[in-house]
Amino acid sequence: MPSNEHGSRDVDFVLGDGEALNREHPRTFEIPSREERERLKPGDLVKLLFEILRPEPEGPFAERMWVEVTEIVGDGYVGSLDNDPQVIRSVRPGGRIEFLPHHVIAIWDDGV
Repeated sequence: MPSNEHGSRDVDFVLGDGEALNREHPRTFEIPSREERERLKPGDLVKLLFEILRPEPEGPFAERMWVEVTEIVGDGYVGSLDNDPQVIRSVRPGGRIEFLPHHVIAIWDDGV
């Protein structure tokens, strides 16, 4: 479960399931392969979908933000938020994010 930098479970988002969205919309919602998402290492940047729990009627329902992988924990990861959220208030840049491979919707490729 996601937590903010203070370890609080009082969050205003849940991480979206990229695999489920890809199954629902395979032509328009592409994600990296399962193998790529399972072999992340510290320093990698990944994009996650932060779904807003109580969105405003005319506001966004989610924010897509980059997270830097900092640790591998079991089958998942811990990372540090590398964006400044526009709507979500329970996590700030540098905040701790726990996630699994199915949450990853993109992996930064700097062309190296």
